[in-house]
Amino acid sequence: MGDSSRGGAVELRAAAQIKFPLLGEATKPNAVYIVDMSSSPTSERTLMRSQALNNLHYNLFGDGARHLPLADRVEIYLAADGFGDTRTGEARANMLDYMRHGWDWSHVRDSSDEGLERAQAALAALFGRIIAEQRAEARS
Repeated sequence: MGDSSRGGAVELRAAAQIKFPLLGEATKPNAVYIVDMSSSPTSERTLMRSQALNNLHYNLFGDGARHLPLADRVEIYLAADGFGDTRTGEARANMLDYMRHGWDWSHVRDSSDEGLERAQAALAALFGRIIAEQRAEARS
C-alpha cells in the first residue's frame, strides 16, 4: 500500500487520492495519518495530536463528512474516548442515543492518545475499503 514511516506517523499514501464520482469530482485529495503518540517528545506529540484532531474534525464534522457513509462515521466517532469508552455495551447504547440529538466534538477532542489512535485507525480502514472498492470497480 506504499506506507512510509516518519517520526512516529505512518502515512497511508494510497489514501491520497479517493474518487467521488457521484459528486462529479475526479479525485479528492486526502491523507490519513496513523499516529503513535506514545513514544514522541511532548512538542512532537502536541503537533501530531493537532494533526489527528484536524483530520478527524474534517472527516467527521467538516466537508469530508459528506463523502463518507454515516454508519462508518458513527464507528469512527465511537472509537474516540473523550466521554469514556463507548465502543460496546450500555455505554455504546447510551452514546448512540445521545448522538440522535447531535454529535459533540468534545468526545473526540478530549480523547486520550489511544482513543485518537483508534479513531484514526478506523478512518484509515474506511479509506482503505473505499480505495479497494474503487479499484475493483475500475477493473470491472
